[in-house]
Amino acid sequence: MVRVVSLAALTVLVALSLFSGEIKQLFASRRAATTVAIPDVPFVPTPPHVVDAMLRLAKVTADDMVFDLGCGDGRVVFAAVREFGARGVGIDTNPALIEACRTSAAAQKLEDQVEFRLEDILASDLAEATVITLYLSQEMNNKLTPRFETLPPGVRIASHDFELEGIQPERVEQASAIGHRTAPHRIYLYVTPLTPLSTP
Repeated sequence: MVRVVSLAALTVLVALSLFSGEIKQLFASRRAATTVAIPDVPFVPTPPHVVDAMLRLAKVTADDMVFDLGCGDGRVVFAAVREFGARGVGIDTNPALIEACRTSAAAQKLEDQVEFRLEDILASDLAEATVITLYLSQEMNNKLTPRFETLPPGVRIASHDFELEGIQPERVEQASAIGHRTAPHRIYLYVTPLTPLSTP
């Protein structure tokens, strides 16, 4: 009888172990499916006067769909909607920031005009964008440039402080806050199709 009980207990333990392994694998696969790779770009808010300068340099209108890559707290998207009547999409890999943006959009009753996506900006669908704004890093801009080269003609790309290396900008402007002695911010404007820098 002792042997029979021990064998039964062993069978139960093996079954539980296998079931536990399947459950762990299931949860691991679900976590992997919902995990977004986070590029090494910290959230540094763009000053309001720079936001305004970027959108004006890109000549944003009510006909535009503005994509802000690395949207942070959503300030560029919200400004594009409130000040220029555009629609906007903010993309970021930080779940807390995206949730805060969605909450803010609801509080401002802008859900029909904005969308905030928790996505890897290197893999996001940019097909709807007519204007793209960036405040990332030189490394991230370099990784995004090949994607920008596939966009249709006429898309305006405004990048704060970091250029698209090897690409000729349409314009470069400096944005300084009135009454502040900090160094001016540089804004690069590009328009697709991108033009390579001419070699001497």
